Formats: sequence, C-alpha cells, structure tokens
Amino acid sequence: MSGRARKASALASALTRLARNLASAGRPFDLWTPPLTARDILAASERVARGEAEVLWADEAAPDRGLMLYAPSPRETSFFGYGCARLAGPYLPPADQGRREAGAARLAALALARARERRDRLATLKTGLDPAALRGLLAGGFALAETITVLALDLGLDPARPAGPPPGFVWREGGQEPAETLAEALGDFFYDGHLRHDQEPGPEAARRLWRQAVLDDLAGAADETVVLWDKAGGRGAGLATAHLPAAGLAGGEEAGLSILALAEPYRGRGLGRHLLAELIRRLKGRAGRLRAETAAYNLPALALYQALGFKPGPPLAALHLRYKPADH
Repeated sequence: MSGRARKASALASALTRLARNLASAGRPFDLWTPPLTARDILAASERVARGEAEVLWADEAAPDRGLMLYAPSPRETSFFGYGCARLAGPYLPPADQGRREAGAARLAALALARARERRDRLATLKTGLDPAALRGLLAGGFALAETITVLALDLGLDPARPAGPPPGFVWREGGQEPAETLAEALGDFFYDGHLRHDQEPGPEAARRLWRQAVLDDLAGAADETVVLWDKAGGRGAGLATAHLPAAGLAGGEEAGLSILALAEPYRGRGLGRHLLAELIRRLKGRAGRLRAETAAYNLPALALYQALGFKPGPPLAALHLRYKPADH
C-alpha cells in the first residue's frame, strides 16, 4: 500500500469512528461537526489518496483526538495571484469543552505552520458553530469573516412548478447570448460573501471573482443554467445556475445552487422567485435536494428561499487564516 493510500485509509477509519461517536453522543455535537455521511468520508479519503488534500492530526499517535483537511485551492491561487488553500473540519470527538478547544487550537497551529511551509497567504474554512472549537480556532490565528445560513429544499417533496416565465420575459439557455454581455448586465449582484468582508482580497477582488464565476457557469461549468430575458428591453435580466452531484448519483444526492442574480433594474419586483422556481423545476429528478448558502444577514435572500420551501439547517462560520511572508 502506498503512503497516500495508507493516509487515506487512516483518515477513513478515524472519520468513521468519529461519526459513530457523534451519533451516539447526539445533539448538539452532530450540529457542530461538518457532515460525516459515508459518502462524505469516502470523498475525503479519495481526495487524500489522489494527493489533493492532506490530513492534519491533532495527535498523529492518537488519530481519534481530532483532525483537519488542508487542500490547495488552485482556482483562487490563480485568480488572486498568491497561494490560497481551503480547509475542512475540524473533526473533533464529542469530548468536554476544554478538550475540544485545545484540539481546535492545536489544529489551527498546524494549519498556520502548513500555510507558512507552502507560503499560502490565505486559507479559508467553513465550519459549524461549536463554541469550544471556535474559541480554539480564533485563539490559534483564525479570524471570523462571516456567518452563513445553509438551506436545503427536498426536490422530491417540492410541488409542481409552472413552466412559464413572468409576463414580458422569456427563458433562455446559457450560451444563447454573449456571456460578457450578461455578466456586464448583472453588475455588482453579489453584495455578501466572506471574501468580500476581508481587507484582502476585499470587495473589489470578490466582485471580480464572482463575475468570473458567472462567465465560467455560462461557459459550461454549471450543470443547469437559466437566463431570464427581458423581451422589451432586449437584455438579460437574471441568471440562475446549479451544479449537480457526480454522475450516477442523481435522485439521491445534493445539488448546489451556484448563482442566483438579477440585474439592478429588475430587483425588488418578485422576479427572483420566478427565476429560482424555474431552476428548481428543471432539477427535479436529477438530484434529491438543492442546497443554498447565503450570509445570515441577507434577509431578502433568506425570505425568498424559505418562501419556496427551503428549510434552514445548522449555520456555519466562515473563518480566514492568514500568513504574511514577513511573519516567516
């Protein structure tokens, strides 16, 4: 067995035991820890086996004491021009507050050391609101960028949706109009997001990143794309895109809402509801659930999602860990 395979096997074993212990402990531990279904565990171990992520152990000699995954983020690195990484976890046993806090602080120190070794200037983490873990992570150098509300819609229980667009508009597919034109029409549609609330990269860089996400989704990165087109104005009014689960998993897995945006002149008119309802209609039978994330303060988005049947789940904290070369 190769070194990567051994690490992947050790990770799978540790996460499986942890998931079992969390299930036995019950709430609130299962609300604080990132999802640990059998498929989540398999996906994490496969990433380690492929060399796409590495495991940080709170105590390598005692794997059950906690761990975190550290993975380079090529897209953000390329876009921002400096090393970026994404973390997953921390996966901590359902122990007392002091032990969980100490484990999280240890993992934060290991993450910062790895960022220094790799010269990654920004590492991001979305994690549950476990008070002990957050204390440890913040003490270890992480900063809170944003709190996130996670919502999900059961596509199997969702009622039938009308197929027609609102009066004066038509549905268009991605690719029917120049992507740059539509991206320009949407403008600064993304006014929340954890990258926006940090001095670096900051709001302008976050705006450019999301504009690129629009272009990428329109170029085929998204599995479903709906464009709301204003017939009288002859312009794109809105965009909704989603990413489906891997091939072969349709009907039982979770799709992710990627973009839901309206151009400035079309906001506040109820068009977002039509746009999202059409996207939902097209996803039926292709995934079991549709997941959406938005900032906890984005009240218009939260109202829209819940009006269409989305149910809020355990919230997340978006944390940033920074390394500056001068610190080395």
